Amino acid sequence: MLTQGEGNPQALLLTQLAKGYIESDLSWADMADLGQRMARGQAFLAAVEQLGLRERVSPDMPTVMALLDKRQFLDMGRRSPS
Repeated sequence: MLTQGEGNPQALLLTQLAKGYIESDLSWADMADLGQRMARGQAFLAAVEQLGLRERVSPDMPTVMALLDKRQFLDMGRRSPS
């Protein structure tokens, strides 16, 4: 049930998510930096440029970031290390 032919209307979205993640060369810290900036209202492309990540980001990465709960990245910054 992973293709549109099998009745999955979100098959393209699933493909974009997978490609965005796999084709990007980002660490979790990079993702967190992007997420924190986006949670504060910065646009994806502006954040990518400011962080110097343009060459490491897949064209499908905006889809991944759009679907993540960016509040989790803000919460990560508030937690103290254990």
